[in-house]
Amino acid sequence: MIKNISIIGMGYIGLPLSIFLSNAKFNVTGFDISENRIKNINDHTIDIEEKLLNMLKTSIKNKFLKLSNELIKSECYIVCVPTPFDGNKADLSYLMDSLKSISKLLKQNDIIIIESTIPPNTCNDIIIPYFEEYTDLKYPDDFGVVHCPERVLPGNIFSEFVNNPRIFGGEAKWTSEAIKIYQKFVNSKMEETSLEVAEITKVFENSYRFINIAFANEIKRYCDSLNLNSSRIIELANKHPRVNILSPGIGVGGHCIPVDPLFLLNDSNHTTLIRTSKQINDEQPKYEVNLLLSKFKSKPAKLILFGKSYKKNVADLRESPALRFAEILNKNNIEIEHYDPLIDTDSSKSIISIVNKNSSADGIIVLVPHDTIVDEIKNNYDYILNSLKGERKIIIYQ
Repeated sequence: MIKNISIIGMGYIGLPLSIFLSNAKFNVTGFDISENRIKNINDHTIDIEEKLLNMLKTSIKNKFLKLSNELIKSECYIVCVPTPFDGNKADLSYLMDSLKSISKLLKQNDIIIIESTIPPNTCNDIIIPYFEEYTDLKYPDDFGVVHCPERVLPGNIFSEFVNNPRIFGGEAKWTSEAIKIYQKFVNSKMEETSLEVAEITKVFENSYRFINIAFANEIKRYCDSLNLNSSRIIELANKHPRVNILSPGIGVGGHCIPVDPLFLLNDSNHTTLIRTSKQINDEQPKYEVNLLLSKFKSKPAKLILFGKSYKKNVADLRESPALRFAEILNKNNIEIEHYDPLIDTDSSKSIISIVNKNSSADGIIVLVPHDTIVDEIKNNYDYILNSLKGERKIIIYQ
């Protein structure tokens, strides 16, 4: 029976997973190559989600959880490292570094669980052959490889870890072992399938969202060309029981949706829709900047931007379209002041202080409608508007 688990990567997935499994009384070692990250977690100064801190403070004193910059021998290794897109293909360098570390420790009857999102056939074409080449072990008799792709949404990580259904890809002997581990904290259905099916299911899940966001952005552009309210049109269309159009925005951000579908682009014969969606989503920040500038009588000299993260109410900058939006404004020689209360934690700053400091600005643009930003602006709307000396516009993206 598995009792010792090493989790590789102490980020958005690995750290919460370490907490859940240690609370389930597995002996867990959370491994990360970054000494600063391990130190920060031990000091409770992590950069993930604030509500993680309370669980972390309890778990860090838990004798079942240790954090280390050195990977140790275990019966189970769970890989939770990034797999970004480098412009042509998935960057598997973090994954390969993890395999190298594990291969030095791997022994008979160990199991490797891959939580990281990976391109189709990575397990069969790369991971399993790597271990067979650098150890004396043979798959599946001597060791197991299971793909259990993560399914969480930043801002709601703990609830989704517990309540979202999970997929386990691999040989039945090993998926059953993985399920025994995860059933200690997952309260939802767990499906067993092949490695290939698990890999591609995860990529298609995020491709679905990617394509539908592009569709929503295209609806907005079409409606803008006719001077129609796209939000109202989408609202009415969604009253149909079989229609669920997503909301358009200034672009696509986050660690999954704008990245994972691109793993499929090397197959040019079957990814036309994904390619078109990528073009639409990539162009969206520039489109919205041009639309914004058309609302001013003359080109604004300075704008105050609020919100930097990729989505509302989270402090996560990964692939944030708000940052791209700001960059495009800078390239248009527009001076900007950019502030996010969830990220820029200087206690001396506030929405009001930023406005007062930059009263020469022509407008205030809320790129990410965090509740804290919108509430403060609404509660002080007249004061904020009258503080501006330029064209005095306040625009809030929803």
